[in-house]
Amino acid sequence: MALARAFRCSVEQNTGTIGECVWVFAASNEEMESSTGEVMVQTETWRCPITLPAETSAQSFLEELSLPGQQPLYASIPGAERTLYDGLIDCL
Repeated sequence: MALARAFRCSVEQNTGTIGECVWVFAASNEEMESSTGEVMVQTETWRCPITLPAETSAQSFLEELSLPGQQPLYASIPGAERTLYDGLIDCL
């Protein structure tokens, strides 16, 4: 199972315009070698860029994600016909 590790956006301080957003996920699989007791770990990480229209403001992005009765993962990205979930499907 992949777990979200971080969601970060760069924002231009003077204008409040988002530069780039990225969502980082990590997963691991652990197995034990019964004859030796050795624990073997396989890890994987994914860096999922979130595509936003040019000049998207941080304020409009946060407002859209926090609308009452709406799950943020399925919220429409302002100015786009996509959701955060759509971007994750493309990445993962």
